[in-house]
Amino acid sequence: MNKKQTVLIAIPFAAFVFSLACWFFFKPEKRFVFLMESFDSGKICIEERFFPSLEKNEQIKLFAEELVLGAQSPRYRSVFPHGTCILFCFFRDKTLFINFSGDIINSDSSSSELNAGFVLFRKNILHNFKYIKDIKMFADGNEISESI
Repeated sequence: MNKKQTVLIAIPFAAFVFSLACWFFFKPEKRFVFLMESFDSGKICIEERFFPSLEKNEQIKLFAEELVLGAQSPRYRSVFPHGTCILFCFFRDKTLFINFSGDIINSDSSSSELNAGFVLFRKNILHNFKYIKDIKMFADGNEISESI
């Protein structure tokens, strides 16, 4: 192999290695798994989404807002009734504090039953954020029981 062929091979290889290293060090996206209830069978199904890499509190808030908005697939139920929104969401001392709007108690045929919704919300958060050990949920400022 002559010098010209070596250079023609080395340049694309170096560009590949450089782009791969940049991707590893500056990952543009992070993968998250959403657990949703199926309309058909009632079983828990998985949906995955990619979000930009953000600071912890912002990442958790974005995830929680997406979870409240519901599934991307029309075959899955929303975790909470449509119209529910998050009033505040923050993480401190391994505990997530989250306050939902009062719309969470409205009945909606396209969402999970209320208690099942709280269980699914808890499972989603604990599955995707291993550093969260406890979740304190509120609805219009009133704490939601741990027994749910």
